[in-house]
Amino acid sequence: MGDLAPKSLFLTRPSMLHYTGTRDELLQSAGEVFANVASGVLRIRVNHTYPLYEAARAHADLEARKTSGRKLFQNEPEKQQHHLASSLAQETEERLTSMAARQRVVVMRHGDRLDHAEPMWLANKPRPWDPPLTDAGILRAWTVGKRIRAQAAADGYQLHRVLVSPFFRCLQTAGQAVAALCAVPDDAALAAAVESSANVPLDTSRVKVSIEYGLSEMMNAEAMGVFVSQVAPSVDKWFPDLAELEAVLPTGTIDHSTEPLYPEVPKWGESVRGARTRYASVIKALADKYPDENLLLITHGEAVGSSVACFGTGVEVYDVEYCAYSLLKRQPQVEGEGESLLKLLTDRSGPTTGIHYLLP
Repeated sequence: MGDLAPKSLFLTRPSMLHYTGTRDELLQSAGEVFANVASGVLRIRVNHTYPLYEAARAHADLEARKTSGRKLFQNEPEKQQHHLASSLAQETEERLTSMAARQRVVVMRHGDRLDHAEPMWLANKPRPWDPPLTDAGILRAWTVGKRIRAQAAADGYQLHRVLVSPFFRCLQTAGQAVAALCAVPDDAALAAAVESSANVPLDTSRVKVSIEYGLSEMMNAEAMGVFVSQVAPSVDKWFPDLAELEAVLPTGTIDHSTEPLYPEVPKWGESVRGARTRYASVIKALADKYPDENLLLITHGEAVGSSVACFGTGVEVYDVEYCAYSLLKRQPQVEGEGESLLKLLTDRSGPTTGIHYLLP
């Protein structure tokens, strides 16, 4: 034994007296124990009782030395299921409330339209109200898409969902903007090195895209001109089927799980004031529909102007450039003042965003 001590070694010798030799002996001795418990000869003291779903609290109490002796966990499936459901609902509500308080909504105009560069384009076209972008318009949409992504990253958020007017110029603009948002290079490389969206690898899981007819152009002669106003009363179908419209957008980004606010394009003949009211209500409704997501709405100049006039304070818009965009932010709800509101971030006006307006 002296030779083992320096090495911290020891010997032990088991004794069969401490063990049951057969299963029958085990059942007999165990039966005696449980019989004594049932008769009250043996009393089992439980110092603390916890529902099984509060196991984390039990461990915390143990670490804080708030307990002693035995702890009993009770498994009550119905109560546990109710507790988990309540906890999940509370966690979801807190997350949505927190996200809604920070929600951003970017409202962007389409790029340069071909019929403004080539006035004779609309002659003999089957849909003269739906011109495409110019090459410069496509490049501008890509460039502004990169700028929006970079500014969002600098402000500490990212865009989750893109909703777009069904007009072809808006779909083309959305295609470029979505490519900029989904491009795999990081923001620095994207801004500095990539000059077009051609052959840029995309991570299409970054955003969801859908068409929203409520973001359509003003359906009147003021927006579409005299020529379109002459044929508009006889138009039965303004756009191709939805699948054909979606084909313009990047593959893998379309979200078919949601329905548009407007199931079809607004009726012809709406007033300018009516269109502005429509734009403001659609912007707010989309923000409310997706409260836990930051949105990019790609639409028309009057809609961008309406977003500034309606969600700014006394703002007077006098110019909206191609691919101009406004930035709205959800303001935290103040107790006693009703629902939270979208507000224009006034420091985004001017040459940076392409919207020019006067402040009071």
